[in-house]
Amino acid sequence: MTAPETPSGPAAEVPSVFIARNETQARDWALVLLSRSVESTLGQDPVSGRWFLLVPAALRDRGAAELRAYHQENRRWSWRTTVPETDTELPFHWAALAWVLANVFAFQFGRSFAERGWFDSARFARGEWWRAITAVWLHNDVAHLASNAIYGSLVLGLALGRYGAGIGLLGGLLGGVAGNLLGFWVRHGRDYTGLGSSGMVMAGLGMLGAYSVRWWRHGRAATRFVLPGLFAGGFLFLQLGTSPGSDVVAHLGGFVAGMVYGSIATWMPDRLRVACNRPAGLLFLLLSGVAWALALGH
Repeated sequence: MTAPETPSGPAAEVPSVFIARNETQARDWALVLLSRSVESTLGQDPVSGRWFLLVPAALRDRGAAELRAYHQENRRWSWRTTVPETDTELPFHWAALAWVLANVFAFQFGRSFAERGWFDSARFARGEWWRAITAVWLHNDVAHLASNAIYGSLVLGLALGRYGAGIGLLGGLLGGVAGNLLGFWVRHGRDYTGLGSSGMVMAGLGMLGAYSVRWWRHGRAATRFVLPGLFAGGFLFLQLGTSPGSDVVAHLGGFVAGMVYGSIATWMPDRLRVACNRPAGLLFLLLSGVAWALALGH
């Protein structure tokens, strides 16, 4: 659109011109006025290239007041940037399917194999610490495996897409371990056994919820974006992690650990997080490999 010619009517009918710094601001203003039922016309001067809004003379004061209120409300929002995640709204990392296949592979060895790795509180207390890790790879039956495979492939796939495969898998494993340790602490003095990767899945859910913490890098004004992400993660945990018959304590431990781990990881500079992905992936494999070596050799 181009700037109109100077009208020849009475001065009182000449529309007011609101000159913006750039096209983005002009379009923001147009949306603000539209939402407040203030008529405006978006245009660009063909000579200077400057963007502007034309507002009818009768609505000039009201339009100016609405724009002042808009800027007053957003005066502390001191940054404007393109959100990098919008290029791929929900990035999914296919390494999550490799994790699913590894769990299916472990399930094929049967109960005698599972007994070597499940979390036994009495044996753990006697020094078999690796059971807090190996139990994350085991499942009780096909239904248990299928449930964690379905939810885990989705949740961990999205978490790995956000953080990277190495950091995501390590965070999930540490979250699963944290769930087992919390269960051991809460049930202190009672013998029990536990197994399953649901703690790791809940850790992935916690990491997804914590991803919004990255916007606090830009100041406290970003709270409006951070809190909804945290609340959404908490709501999904209540829906998925507290079902009857499930180990809610282990789920809670995994979710909280994932939240903390994800908050730290997302706060890291992007370059540092990318650089840490490969070492984190190697540590994930090392912890799992050493734990299983001890479990099978004990």
